[in-house]
Amino acid sequence: MEARQLHNWDIRLRLPNIAVFLIGIALLVFSLYADWAAILKAVGFPVSKLSGQRGQGDLAIVRTLSTIIAVLSMVSPVILWIYPDAITRFSKMVEGFISTAAQVPGFTAVSLAVLVLMKTVLQLSLYLMGYKAYAGDDFARA
Repeated sequence: MEARQLHNWDIRLRLPNIAVFLIGIALLVFSLYADWAAILKAVGFPVSKLSGQRGQGDLAIVRTLSTIIAVLSMVSPVILWIYPDAITRFSKMVEGFISTAAQVPGFTAVSLAVLVLMKTVLQLSLYLMGYKAYAGDDFARA
């Protein structure tokens, strides 16, 4: 009985998976071959800001991020096609973790402390990367 329900889900998700895969292909082609400077100029962005090294670096970041999103949107339907019960297994693992964590008395306090520590480390590392990128010259950019 369970295999039949899984087959029904597979049939119902086939068309959205194909659509997501095709959208991923279109986004990949767009992200690799689009003229980002012309697109930004069309929406009113001052193109003179893109001629420098930092502007070109920003364009490279936009192109890289859109390529990563395109590849992920192409890979995810394939993974769901190969492993159709992956979401069910993942949700069961998360439910098991949550039920186990609920039994530990200090779990909430420790998890919040870890979250604040991770946020602080991320914030400090981003600050230091920006400090290095601008050579410590925060006020000359204004």
